[in-house]
Amino acid sequence: MHEPSIQEKREGEAFGRLKDGRPARLYTLTSDALSLSITDYGARMVSLLAKDAPGHSIILGYDNVAAYEADPAFLGACCGRYANRIYGARYEIDGKVYNLPANDAPHTLHGGPKGFFARLWEMVSVSDDSLTLRLISPDGDQGFGGQLEVEAQFVLSGDGLTVTYVASTTKPTPISLTHHPYFNLRGAGDIHDHVLHVPATGIMNGFQDAARPHDIHDLEGHPELDFRAPIRIGDKLSALPVGIDHTYAVEKDAVFTLSHPEVARSLTVSADMPSVQVYAGANLKGGRNRPGGLPYKPFEGLCLEPQAFPDAPNAPSLPPATLRPGETYQRQIRYTYR
Repeated sequence: MHEPSIQEKREGEAFGRLKDGRPARLYTLTSDALSLSITDYGARMVSLLAKDAPGHSIILGYDNVAAYEADPAFLGACCGRYANRIYGARYEIDGKVYNLPANDAPHTLHGGPKGFFARLWEMVSVSDDSLTLRLISPDGDQGFGGQLEVEAQFVLSGDGLTVTYVASTTKPTPISLTHHPYFNLRGAGDIHDHVLHVPATGIMNGFQDAARPHDIHDLEGHPELDFRAPIRIGDKLSALPVGIDHTYAVEKDAVFTLSHPEVARSLTVSADMPSVQVYAGANLKGGRNRPGGLPYKPFEGLCLEPQAFPDAPNAPSLPPATLRPGETYQRQIRYTYR
């Protein structure tokens, strides 16, 4: 078996070309337990496998960059400059109003139609178990103020993956970065039999309530969305015909757990962020370039997206999510699969 040279590791593997002809690369990191593949297009996680279960990725992905460029579901993507929604596609900082593209009309979703998920990132460094990618988002990019320089670092260690985001800006700007992998511990089929535990302190109205989107309620009044005790996801979806796409308030470093009765390992996710978006993939469909060639179907993957609260730049009642010149934004998400 060929052992990649240092130069080959730096160059990664060919992953196809974008519509404009630029080549994309695929980088594969390994630890003693896991293997993670990442493309520089959108800093997207392409696959995550346990070494003793080869060929069985627990995140949904495609086998070339063209499929990712056509993908409407943000598979594995880094979402920014502001993950989730900014309501009304506008925000105000220091008395100045910034208007954004409404790619989820009437809101801006995941930073706009050309958010960080749709950019070719620069590879800064790579080793057997780590990769750092960089993106420079210019002043005015998707309507946001300030030039933002972002690095995303992926580090594998044993059965864990740590993703660290670091950013700086030239003008005050909202920022909330996260990743958007769709998890399926069986690798295929729907997620109904997966068991989810989210120790939330409340749930946000969000875009589902245009009149009071920033209100956070106790989960006692929303039993259909309560995952504070581990429960089969299908038991909740049966009462939610449009699925789950909700923002949960959580304590810093709270641990979310996803398991399946037929899978020996379970996945945990934790982060130093005040909320997590739980999305059950109701709109997931298409993508014949997945391994195996079959299209994805609704509810085939679950997203757990730690982040700042949606629309925090427009909501004084929520924890602030504004980065100013001279400050450093640093956040971290930790995944374990054991």
